[in-house]
Amino acid sequence: MQIPAREDWENGPPIKAEMTWYADGSKTQEGVGAGIYEPTTKRKISFPISKLATVFQAEITALEHCAREIKTRKIRNKSIAIYTDSQAAIKAPQSNKITSKLVLDCHKALNEIASQSKVTLSWVQGHEGHKGNEGADDAAREGSSMRLIGPEPFCGVAKPVAKTAIRDWIYRESRRWWRDMPEQRQAKEFLRFPSANFTTDLLSYNRKAVRIMVGLLTGHCRLKRHHSFYKNFQLYCVVRNVVGKMSSSSHAIVWGDV
Repeated sequence: MQIPAREDWENGPPIKAEMTWYADGSKTQEGVGAGIYEPTTKRKISFPISKLATVFQAEITALEHCAREIKTRKIRNKSIAIYTDSQAAIKAPQSNKITSKLVLDCHKALNEIASQSKVTLSWVQGHEGHKGNEGADDAAREGSSMRLIGPEPFCGVAKPVAKTAIRDWIYRESRRWWRDMPEQRQAKEFLRFPSANFTTDLLSYNRKAVRIMVGLLTGHCRLKRHHSFYKNFQLYCVVRNVVGKMSSSSHAIVWGDV
């Protein structure tokens, strides 16, 4: 493993090897992908990964696929340099304790080719114009736009990613439920969709104020008396003077602290 300084790249790749590979991972709005690139033959290979994967998992997958590609080509008794712009991906397979199956698979694949050739993992500064790294980055981005064939998820889902996915699902489902529910016509005039910020703000008031606000928003209140019982907050109403119809809480309502 080597982590060269930026100035070591002034004259090209710092490791002189018979074969050089670049590996990279990418996460876009379309998905997550991994890619490898061999500058001598300009061979570029892209791999799609689960949408719930992290960039780190994509980088590890790229290293594993790079090792497997070298094995498939039956390359032996050569000096091989594999570059990646992720220091975490370089260090993880060589850790004394590995708890991830994905990292373990990468560790085994690298050890397998290292038993037949001299293999060096090295870090390359990302997005600095290094052609090899740019080629791997292009391959990884292409992989992120490809469709994964097989069951999801491709690999273990990190806890922060799982929490974010669950939160986003709850948000989408709550909006869909609110939109498709035929009831609550009046409340929908004020609240177009569920809002966590509005809920937090509403709960910052005392119990009586919350009861009044909920009543006004839903229409379940004594509308003829709302001016008299609304004491702790100022209430401004633009009353619709419709002949023969009773005014509702659908007036323009704005409240604030006195």
